[in-house]
Amino acid sequence: MHFEVGAAAYGRFMGLGPARAGTLTVTVRHASFDDWREPFMLGAGPAGGYVQLLPDGQRHALRERCRQLLGAGPFSIEATAWAVTCPAIG
Repeated sequence: MHFEVGAAAYGRFMGLGPARAGTLTVTVRHASFDDWREPFMLGAGPAGGYVQLLPDGQRHALRERCRQLLGAGPFSIEATAWAVTCPAIG
């Protein structure tokens, strides 16, 4: 609720039309743990970059902890982001 109120106020402050706030949720299905892990090992995105900087021992510990939490697969990961839309003026 607080996000929606703040988003509407920000839209007005910026001179935009009425703001609509909500969430966008995506679900990604992974066939296996390795399917999920591969982008991190390639250094993809900020998380992958972080993983690449870890010393070997910490990278191994992180991999084993993630495997413990996620299992061998298949499994799904869901992520939600806040979103705001405003009509264009002019």
